[in-house]
Amino acid sequence: GTAATAGETLFMSENKMKPEPRILFFDIESTNLKANFGTILCIGWKWLGKPKVHVPTLLDTGGKDHLDDHSLVKKFASVYNTADYTCGYYSSRFDLPFIRTKLLKYGEPPLAPVPHLDLWRTARYKLQLHSNRLATVSEYLGTKHAKTPIHFDDWLRAAVGDKKALAEVRRHCKLDVIVLEEVFVKLRPLIADE
Repeated sequence: GTAATAGETLFMSENKMKPEPRILFFDIESTNLKANFGTILCIGWKWLGKPKVHVPTLLDTGGKDHLDDHSLVKKFASVYNTADYTCGYYSSRFDLPFIRTKLLKYGEPPLAPVPHLDLWRTARYKLQLHSNRLATVSEYLGTKHAKTPIHFDDWLRAAVGDKKALAEVRRHCKLDVIVLEEVFVKLRPLIADE
């Protein structure tokens, strides 16, 4: 169908004849903005309406060291590929290209062509705020949770295998995913025609 039809199917779930689609929210935390210079430290994800937030780190998924994110991206791809729709923030320009680059490096299949919604685009083109950052949108919309700052030193320490710093990065990622879902719920009425 058309994008509008897909949007209506995704976001207008008032029709109880159709089951709620499986919408996956996700976020990555990495050591660099470029995949060839960086490593994915953790990937957070959750399903719409489900309480559990999954945030495995590269050390949780059997990586051989603090640079080996192969198993992490492979595991996430297997989850991503089961979604009806996916949702992130600035994800079309950062998270997804980063993940795709890593999968390609490791000789893994590309992500399935699952319809994706980047809420950054919704904020940029449908709202008029002084900033399109997730923290700004979340604060303006009055979500229950708020993004928390993270010290740059924590990223640096996590990048060299510091487990305490990696736990802090993981906590930050988990909260980002929770806030992402809450912002999605608030923005849902604006999304149907995307």
